[in-house]
Amino acid sequence: MPLYCAGMRVKKLIQFLGLSILLLSMTTSCSVFQKKGSKQVACPKPKKNVSKKFSTKRKKSKRPTYSYGGSSASTPREEPVQVASVPPPPPPTPEPEPEPVVEEPVMVEVAVEDPPVQEAEPPSIADSKNTSFPDEPTETVIEFRGQEIDLKQEDFKYNESIEFIDNTDYFVSREEAVDQLKDLSRLLRKNTDINVTIIGNAASSYPIEGYAYGASDPVINQEAELNGKTVTIKDTMLARAGRIFDLLVERGVDPTQLKIETGTYSSNKKDRVVTFVFSTD
Repeated sequence: MPLYCAGMRVKKLIQFLGLSILLLSMTTSCSVFQKKGSKQVACPKPKKNVSKKFSTKRKKSKRPTYSYGGSSASTPREEPVQVASVPPPPPPTPEPEPEPVVEEPVMVEVAVEDPPVQEAEPPSIADSKNTSFPDEPTETVIEFRGQEIDLKQEDFKYNESIEFIDNTDYFVSREEAVDQLKDLSRLLRKNTDINVTIIGNAASSYPIEGYAYGASDPVINQEAELNGKTVTIKDTMLARAGRIFDLLVERGVDPTQLKIETGTYSSNKKDRVVTFVFSTD
């Protein structure tokens, strides 16, 4: 803006100087013409309003006015109309699904009639004569090791040579002893009405001076050695019979079918056996 105003002023000054020079030249030419001629010729009067008065007023510029962020008096700036923002409508609330209706089971009582009780007719005399009843068992016959044994007539007994270590109640071979008792344990598991008495016998390897032999109380109450301890021959007999008892129970035999007793003391090593006696008592 300052440069533009200065240019306008220079332009007006040049126009003013040009008009002044023109007026001065016209005046000079008129006076020279009057001196040379014989007649006096009046100089033409200058026309009025030949030169326009210099006006210091600023003309209105036809250039468009620009606004650089400021306010303009000629062209008022229209302020943007602020439109109130309308919030979007809320989403529709989903309606809850109706709960399924569970029908309760209807209990229907059904009367069930009891079947008629049929009274049993008493048997007639003729029917009672023809009715046969099972006979009570008169004998008990078992089969053991290929032979049939009638326990009703007499008790059955047999000897089994089960070896023990001298002066102990330990088996020489436990596996061999189990194999020797396999048939007996199977028979007793199958026939629970049979009872077995286990008799422990004892024998020395040779006759000992001063010792008596047999099955009487004085004989079996003589001193003996068992597992490194001083005991009686009776204790040795019962200890070895007890080992057989435990082995049969381990094989599934009911212990109520078994009992142990003392046997005979002999001077022959071959008599060192275990005797089994079957009975139905």
